[in-house]
Amino acid sequence: MTHRTAIALAVGAVLLSSIAATPPVAAQPVAHVVAKKKPKKNRLIVRFVGTPAAAALPITVRGPKVRKGKRYVRSLTTAKTLKRVPAGTYRVSSPDPTVSISPSAFRMKKKTRKTVTVTFPPLADTTPPDRVTNLTASETGIHRVRLSWQTPADAASVIVRRTYGDAPAASPDDGVPVEVSANSVDEVGLLPRTTYTYTVFARDAAGNTSGAAVARVTTAARPIAAGAYHTCAIVSGTMKCWGLDNHAQLGDGLPKTNRNIPQNVMGLPAGVDVVAIGAGGFHTCAVLANATLWCWGQNANGEIGDGSLGSDKAAPTLVPGITDAVDVAAGFTHTCALQASGVVRCWGGAGKLGTGFNAGSASPVVVAGLTDAVGIFADGDRTCALRRTGAVVCWGRGADGQIGDGGTTDRYAPVPVVGVSNVTSIATGDNHACAIGVDVRCWGLNSNGQAGDGTTNSPRATPGPVSGVSGRVLTASLGLNHSCLVKGDGSAMCWGDNTNKQLGFSGAPPGNQLAPVNVSLLSGATTAVSGSFHTCTVLPEGTVKCWGRNLEYQLGTGNDTPSDVPIPVLFLDVYP
Repeated sequence: MTHRTAIALAVGAVLLSSIAATPPVAAQPVAHVVAKKKPKKNRLIVRFVGTPAAAALPITVRGPKVRKGKRYVRSLTTAKTLKRVPAGTYRVSSPDPTVSISPSAFRMKKKTRKTVTVTFPPLADTTPPDRVTNLTASETGIHRVRLSWQTPADAASVIVRRTYGDAPAASPDDGVPVEVSANSVDEVGLLPRTTYTYTVFARDAAGNTSGAAVARVTTAARPIAAGAYHTCAIVSGTMKCWGLDNHAQLGDGLPKTNRNIPQNVMGLPAGVDVVAIGAGGFHTCAVLANATLWCWGQNANGEIGDGSLGSDKAAPTLVPGITDAVDVAAGFTHTCALQASGVVRCWGGAGKLGTGFNAGSASPVVVAGLTDAVGIFADGDRTCALRRTGAVVCWGRGADGQIGDGGTTDRYAPVPVVGVSNVTSIATGDNHACAIGVDVRCWGLNSNGQAGDGTTNSPRATPGPVSGVSGRVLTASLGLNHSCLVKGDGSAMCWGDNTNKQLGFSGAPPGNQLAPVNVSLLSGATTAVSGSFHTCTVLPEGTVKCWGRNLEYQLGTGNDTPSDVPIPVLFLDVYP
């Protein structure tokens, strides 16, 4: 062993002994640095349940005032978490009151989180039902139309609206409502020779409405008319008249002679059909297929309309200035024409022309303020018109309440008849009138019970229902002091004065009949017209039957014997 090795070993032994003698040192803890937490911020969670409708939005969150007095407001269209909302009172609202909000009012404290649940009601069903199918409309008589259709399976009801002319109803609220029964409509009381458009909508249980189904139909022409003491008829486009001829009102081209059977009217343009006729006190008029108007007979008051005044017109005379005539109505000394535009023009005696002035005219003048007429009716010294809306206006003599406005004053311009609506047709007598709608309502002179209220209290200045009449009515016809109507089943009823057997009730006494009586021996009637003391009806096969006074041969039976039951006019078939 060398000397250096011995020294190293000695030093190592000393170090080992010193280490063994030194006590152990305790372990020191390790220091950890913890990150400082950020303070909590307010959060408002707005939760949507269900699908919102457009009307339910926005959801408005309104909180406290913040900087410079400005309030915290948020408008939400979707669910959202609002961060850093200020502490304070909050209200949450919707423009739709059916929306449930919980809670809708609360207070947010600092360092809090709040959830608001907005629950929307189920969305309404907005899907429209299917349209009706197989819609058909057919004319089933002079005053009636039948509609039928197939209702879709998803519809709960059907709405039918009637309009005049070719334009359909723009909506389920447009036009005149029509009563519906199952999948069809049998509508009665309509105007003759009139185009109707029916618009049909289906509606489901949720109130949704389908698109429109549309059908159009034109009713048949009424082939007869009655003047005070004469009667006329259309036969295959030609015209025949019979009865009193003291002013050449029969138009037969012969000397003024009463005729006890129908005579051909002479002097109308050849080859042009007669489509509508009107008979007044002592004059007669015809509308032709080319929409011109011709009149003949008495002209003392200018009732012919050609500008002349005085002598009778024995032959049909063209009324100048009217080229779009639809219908004609003749009173005792005046005449009125309905034009295709809905305008009405009148001429003749003073106070009856509707111009607003108590003046007459030998030429047509425009009735004031009337541009939507669909029907025209005249008798005596008064005229009435049916408007597109189903309202009625009248003008002329009013002393007996025949205007229907509640007074007894003459009206020189049209005034509304009170107490009637959705009217489908009108009938006028010399001094009274009736409107047909859901029922029959009459007004005017009632001294013989002709207004139908079961009394002779007169005048009846406002419309009232006819007592004892039920069921649907096709049409009404009025004379001087009596009234008649044809029901939907083809039977007829009359009431009022029976002095001339004009009620058609076999064996009835000649006095007043205050309650309607059934016309004897009559069925299948399709229309009716009345003169002063007689009435005539048309049967489906074309036979015309009349009853009442016959002293002037107005019944057309070949003699002057009156009749208290309907008897056929000789040698006449209006549907050959």
